Amino acid sequence: MTLSLFATGRSKLDPEIGTNLLAALRESDASFGGAADALAADAASGKYPDVESLESAIRGTPKHAALLALVSAWYTGTVSVKGKPRFITLDGALMYQPIADGSHIPGNCEGATNAWAQLPYPALADMPAL
Repeated sequence: MTLSLFATGRSKLDPEIGTNLLAALRESDASFGGAADALAADAASGKYPDVESLESAIRGTPKHAALLALVSAWYTGTVSVKGKPRFITLDGALMYQPIADGSHIPGNCEGATNAWAQLPYPALADMPAL
C-alpha cells in the first residue's frame, strides 16, 4: 500500500481494493511481485520526491512496466489477466474521483428508470406581453 500511495500521490487508498489489485497484477505477470518490491524500495529510499521523478529514472527497465501497470490498475479499477480485463472496482477507480461530488459514474444509475428525462423544475411561464 505504501508503494500505491506513492505511485498515485494519494494520502489514502482502500486497502481491500489494494489487496485485490495486487493479486490480479501478480497473476497477470509473474515478475510483477519482484518489480513491485524493487519499486517499493526505490520509493522508500528518499531519492525520489514524487512518482514522476521515479518514473523518469526507471524508464526503459522492467520496473517501468510494473509502475505503469500499478497506476493503471488504481485509476481504471481493472487489470488485464491472460489477455482479458479483470474488473476489480468501479466506485474505487481513481479516474472517477474528480466527478464524485457532483455527478455519477458512467454505468451507475442515479435514479429511477428515465429519471434523467424528467425536468428538475417546472418550465418558466411565458414572458408577459407589453
